[in-house]
Amino acid sequence: MRIAVLSDIHSNLAALNAVRDDLPSVDEIWIL
Repeated sequence: MRIAVLSDIHSNLAALNAVRDDLPSVDEIWIL
């Protein structure tokens, strides 16, 4: 199982979308 863990988003939706679009294939995304 591959899990991407993202943190320190700080309400930056544009950056979050860019990171999500750049992620390799993962089974789950966890946001702290």
